[in-house]
Amino acid sequence: MTAIERWVNEQAELRAATHALRDLVAMAEPPLPVLLIPARWRIARALLRYLPSTDRIIYARLRLHTDPAARATAARFAAEADAIYIAFDKHLDRWTPEAALADWAGYRAHVRRQAAMVDDRLVREKTELLPWLSTAPDLAPARAPGDRNWAGDGWRIRDMLGVDQVLAAQA
Repeated sequence: MTAIERWVNEQAELRAATHALRDLVAMAEPPLPVLLIPARWRIARALLRYLPSTDRIIYARLRLHTDPAARATAARFAAEADAIYIAFDKHLDRWTPEAALADWAGYRAHVRRQAAMVDDRLVREKTELLPWLSTAPDLAPARAPGDRNWAGDGWRIRDMLGVDQVLAAQA
């Protein structure tokens, strides 16, 4: 499997995870935490795989493109990716498991907005970003100095959601 194929799979998993949570919050009453927390964790995991892969597989190549329009497109998408992650992090801070259950209607509306944002982003990647790859330099994915500690963020999110408590309760 090539790096691009792996990235496409990660993109598909992010879409699937987002749609699964969107479908779960379509219910008028909150689902049991044993259903909601794993759905939220699935999105977090997908996003924490997708964002660094996008940077290391897609943006890294487009930053070296000979066409300034390709470099500008990569820079714009990279800035948007940062904004998406900041919005996701704020979402998690605002919508703790307890807060989501306490204001189910508000949480549902927020999830629907975020799902629409993800869908829009993934469509635009396909139409605006990916066409540039065919003429971009072929590079192996690599971490860059100063890369974000995505794994550390993952552990923080996992703890905040209470994933381990849900898993322990299921055992």
